[in-house]
Amino acid sequence: MAVSVSAGDSEIIEVETNLSEDLANYVNTKTNTAKKTVAVQKSGTAGKMLYILVGVSFGLMCVLQVTLNISLRLAHSNFLEEQIKWLETSYNNLTEEKKQLQISYNNLTKERDKFTELEWRKFNSSLYYISNEYKTWEDSRRDCLKRGADLAVINSEEEQVFISQLNTKPWIGLTDKDSEGTWKWVDGTPLTTAFWFTEEPNDGAVNGEDCVSLYYHTESALKNWNDLACNNTELMWICEIVNG
Repeated sequence: MAVSVSAGDSEIIEVETNLSEDLANYVNTKTNTAKKTVAVQKSGTAGKMLYILVGVSFGLMCVLQVTLNISLRLAHSNFLEEQIKWLETSYNNLTEEKKQLQISYNNLTKERDKFTELEWRKFNSSLYYISNEYKTWEDSRRDCLKRGADLAVINSEEEQVFISQLNTKPWIGLTDKDSEGTWKWVDGTPLTTAFWFTEEPNDGAVNGEDCVSLYYHTESALKNWNDLACNNTELMWICEIVNG
């Protein structure tokens, strides 16, 4: 059975259909807009969080850098302080050593001057004491040892001439009492250069002549040694201190 639709009804149906389509389009538009808004909001929140994290990380790096710089400066400062303290201590020690050396030098200078004033005479690197008494060879040597010296040891022609010109008849530090004919100096060295007087040594005394003296200066300076009995008490003596 056929249904007839009037023109008015067709218009109504078309309007309703258009309204339905417009409503659907509106709803879809609103839905899409809402989705985009949510997406944009989510995207904006994530971007902000990223910026915040980057900023915090950069801040932490700055703090760490500053902390590291401060630590390095403090370590360097402590090192410099230790070096300064060490240098100050070394300087003070050197200053004290210098004072002690100066004191020792002054004392030695005084001793040297005292020796020079009290009948000590200088020749080359040695000091010589000329006695004004008379003793045996052994007593003479003991006197020298008390003075920090020993009987003179003659090592050269120049020294022999110097001692010969002192206008004395002194004992010197030469003897063969340990072994007859084997002459040795008091420092233990053997005799190598001799300045014996004619026919000396002759061991002429009854009990032997084992110690050496110089004849008076009237004899030749290079030929004036004489062996005598060590207990002879008629001779002076010469002490020697070797300086270096």
